Amino acid sequence: TPGRAIMAGFTYIGMIVDSVLSNLIWGAALAILVLILFLKDAMPTIVVAFSIPISVLFAIVLMYFTDISLNIQQDPYLHALPNIHPSET
Repeated sequence: TPGRAIMAGFTYIGMIVDSVLSNLIWGAALAILVLILFLKDAMPTIVVAFSIPISVLFAIVLMYFTDISLNIQQDPYLHALPNIHPSET
């Protein structure tokens, strides 16, 4: 039934989101650990640990309010690119 397929899609998307969040947390923890090891000081590590997420969040909010998308399928110039297949080269 169509409802079952939609629920399966939601389950799949939920698994992907959980995986991305888990990788994000592990990546941030490892980046902070490397910063502590190389800088050998807590204050610069804290500044960098907070400035990167804040700048990414600011960029995403700015993109939202200026109606900029990361979706390359909406690129108005994409149709102008030649459609070259490997067999034609």
